[in-house]
Amino acid sequence: MMKKITMLAAILIVALTCNLSSTLVHASPEKDHKHGHHHRLIEREKAEQLKEQGYSKQEIFMAAILSKKADKNIHDVLDLYNKTKSWEKTAQQLGIDMEEFKRIDAMRKWETFVKNNEKEVQKYLAEYANKTDEEIDKYIKDGFHLRFLIGAAALAKLSEKPLEEIIAYKKEKKSFHDVMETLDISKEELQQELQQFKKDVKKTLKQESRDS
Repeated sequence: MMKKITMLAAILIVALTCNLSSTLVHASPEKDHKHGHHHRLIEREKAEQLKEQGYSKQEIFMAAILSKKADKNIHDVLDLYNKTKSWEKTAQQLGIDMEEFKRIDAMRKWETFVKNNEKEVQKYLAEYANKTDEEIDKYIKDGFHLRFLIGAAALAKLSEKPLEEIIAYKKEKKSFHDVMETLDISKEELQQELQQFKKDVKKTLKQESRDS
């Protein structure tokens, strides 16, 4: 049971701090300790094949996670989803714990929220990280995804380090897991901070919508 929780936590950490296309091929619930490599959630070629069949990145991501959790072939999961038209019903029929499913589904909804409110989230991130909009925009133009910057800003806040230092780790090709170990930050601490960020940014956007 503890291993399953750790697996889910690893997936959620990567998914909360990376864009979905990156998560699809890099997020991993398992690690090859002998070689130090992470097994991919789904192979890039398989993901591309499913995209060509008309599945969205979010659908592929959800199916990949559920297939891992239920130890099923991803095609079987997608076939079931096509029948149920609901990820919740799909998870139920696969025998997946509903509390775990809710956490996974919340992550999917957060991805959609960020995508639909990118400018607003970026503006809030600038305030959260004590940066200007222009500085955050430059990071994005330099190739750092908004979701990564949110995770990096959370690590910076928790460790009381400048955001630039966290980004420097990324440039050194260090994984989020390695950075967390270096900064002595637990998965639970980062998850809690990210959840608070999500809660606060949604509250801010809701308030701004009322005032406009």
